[in-house]
Amino acid sequence: MIYYSIPEQFNFTHNVYDEKAMYPLWELQGGNQFISSTGKTIEVVSPGKRNRFSGPDYKHACILIQGEVYIGDVELHESTEDWYHHKHEENAEYNNVILHISSHGAQTPIRTNNKKWVETIHLPLFRGKIISCDNIIDAYAVSEIESILKMGAYTRWLQHCTNFNDESDGFNRIFYLLDIRNRQIVSEYIDSLKQINSISDSNFKQLYNSLISRNYEKGSRFPSATLEKRVPFIMAITLLYLRDPLSLSEYSSLDLLDVQKSLIENGFQISGQAYLNEIMGNIILPLRSQYAPEENDNFEQWYNLPVQAYGNCTRKMKQWGVNLPRTFGLQQGVLYQIENCCKIHQAFQCPFINIEN
Repeated sequence: MIYYSIPEQFNFTHNVYDEKAMYPLWELQGGNQFISSTGKTIEVVSPGKRNRFSGPDYKHACILIQGEVYIGDVELHESTEDWYHHKHEENAEYNNVILHISSHGAQTPIRTNNKKWVETIHLPLFRGKIISCDNIIDAYAVSEIESILKMGAYTRWLQHCTNFNDESDGFNRIFYLLDIRNRQIVSEYIDSLKQINSISDSNFKQLYNSLISRNYEKGSRFPSATLEKRVPFIMAITLLYLRDPLSLSEYSSLDLLDVQKSLIENGFQISGQAYLNEIMGNIILPLRSQYAPEENDNFEQWYNLPVQAYGNCTRKMKQWGVNLPRTFGLQQGVLYQIENCCKIHQAFQCPFINIEN
C-alpha cells in the first residue's frame, strides 16, 4: 500500500496537473512510505531542499530503498514521460537523481545520462471546490491577518538564510537577483570575477559587457534596461563576497550607498534606493544570520525594510481588502501566500479560507 500525507481539510475531487502544485505536498512526505514502480519499498527520510536554480527540483534528499540509504536529488513531473520530454536523460545535472515522482500516468523507472535506472513513485494531487478569499478583511481582524502574513514571511526568511549555508549556494543566490538560474553560467562568471581586483579594473567593464550581451537563459522579470543597471551592483557585491563574506555581512545601507557611488564614478548606471533595499533583504541580512545568528533583530530588520511594491502583491492585498503599511517582510508574507496557497494548488493549507465539497 502507498502512504502519503494530505492535510485533513483536503477533499479529493479534481486532479491538478501541474508539477509545481506537487512541491508543498512532497515536502510533507518525511517519514512516509511508498511502493515504487518495480515493487520496492521506499521510505522518505527527508524530502530535501527545494532547488530554485537549474537542475532537479530537490537537492540533498534522503530516502531508504529496501532499507538501504540513498542521498541525492529528487525530480517531480506530472507524468513519467515528462522526464524524456524535458530531455533529462541527456543532461548530466540529473545524474545524482535518486528518486523520480509522477502525479499520474504510467509508473516506470527512468534512466539518467550516466546510464543509471531510477525508481518512480506515484504522488497523486487533488484539489476541491474553492471558496473565494475576496474581502477576507470582513472575517478577520487586521492584527490576525498581519500575524498570518508574518508567519509566512518568517518561513521565507529562513529560506533566504539557507541560501548562504555554503559558498556555492551563496553565489547562486546573488546571481538569482539577475534572474540567472543556470548554475553553469554562474560558475563561469565567478571564475572570471576571481581574476578581477576591483570595480575600476578594465576587466570588470569587459565582463560587464559580456554578461549583459550574452544570450543566456534568464527569466522575464526584468526589462533589459533594468538588467543593465543591476548587473554592475551584483558584480561588485560578488567581489566583496569572494574576498570577505564576513565583512559583507556587516554592511549597512550606508555602505551599499558607498558601493553605488563608486560604481557611478566608474561610469556605470545603477538602480536606485529600492534596489539597495532588495540587496539588504535578499543578501546582506540573510548572510548576517549565518555569521551572527545570536543577533535576534536580524529578522525584524529584514521584516521592516522599505520595499518597492510588487504588482501581484498589491493586487492580492486589494482582493483581500487589506490595507497595511508595505514592508519588505510583509510583502514576503504575501508572496508566501501567493506561492503556496493561491496558484495552481489554490487554498492548499490556506489559513484564510477552507475547501468545501
